[in-house]
Amino acid sequence: MSLLYDHYLEDKQPGGPPLPEGHHIDAELSADSIAHYIPELLDSSDVPTLASHVDGTAMCLITHGFLGLVSLYSDPNGLAITYIYRQSDTRGKIATKSEHCLSRTSVTSAKVSVNGVHLHYQQTGEGKHAVLLLPGMLGSGETDFAPQLKNLSKKLLTMVAWDPRGYGHSRPPGRDFLVDFFERDAKDAVDLMKMLKFKKFSLLGWNDGGITELFAAVKYPSYINKMVIWGANAYVTEEDERIYQGIWDVSKWSQKTRKPLEALYGYDYLDKTCEKWVDGIGQFKHLPNGNICRHLLPLVQCPTLIVHGEKDLLVPRFHADFIHEHVKGSRLHLMPEGKHNLHLCFANEFNKFAENFLQ
Repeated sequence: MSLLYDHYLEDKQPGGPPLPEGHHIDAELSADSIAHYIPELLDSSDVPTLASHVDGTAMCLITHGFLGLVSLYSDPNGLAITYIYRQSDTRGKIATKSEHCLSRTSVTSAKVSVNGVHLHYQQTGEGKHAVLLLPGMLGSGETDFAPQLKNLSKKLLTMVAWDPRGYGHSRPPGRDFLVDFFERDAKDAVDLMKMLKFKKFSLLGWNDGGITELFAAVKYPSYINKMVIWGANAYVTEEDERIYQGIWDVSKWSQKTRKPLEALYGYDYLDKTCEKWVDGIGQFKHLPNGNICRHLLPLVQCPTLIVHGEKDLLVPRFHADFIHEHVKGSRLHLMPEGKHNLHLCFANEFNKFAENFLQ
């Protein structure tokens, strides 16, 4: 269950700004971690109006400098909250307690306007080391990084998993694949992190997300701390083209692969976007040396870990070797049993060496 309120609550403070239209945050919490309050900072008339939409419980909290009216509801996974917020300078005991109950175990999600698009992201953790997780083709934070958001150290890291424009919940617009789409995604990603007030952060990118982070590391070096990349390629070969032609028909995908994406997009959008992606990535084959970003590799300045699954049938080993050879000082970690989605199938192993690298 997810609730979205557009300008539900007008600001009660004189001269204060109204709610951002359509802005929402979802957070999953355990029942015993939520402190229950009688709203002290909102008119009591707000409470029954909102509570009538949920299970009859509402509360007020302040977190990250925002005052919000919060709804509690139950689902098969336990207790969860959805809240809308308005700007506030108010501080006090509610702020302290609510920030505590939102720490460590929670995953919040929100949309913010970046470069003319409402980008969706998930965020968790309270560590000083910020990390942006970049999904692959047709992916999103929730489909591509669940084991990382759940199990990477939330004491060490603050993680943000974003949905690039046209993917996941960052729709509209629909996804397109102009020749500069990787560079555009890199700018969106960095600008999102700047919007969230992160001055420096590391990157974990898979598949297309790995290509995007190579652009980000070179175009915006002052913001990038470290980088982990897997399942990515810096150029397109004839062998790659044959692989791409083998995946364009989503009806032939395994149910395990297709089901979560079909649930997210619906079959028609998934099918059409996959076909457009095959055409979009294929256009690089017609550039000199099939170049996507091979010219950028020698310019990468940040510490870089390249991971490759030796049973990856979608991105051959020579791509990982090429990136390793041309990114100065990079490390290559091979996973003998790893496939393309090694961070999902071998999540514990991946999380352990990624976390060690980021420390």
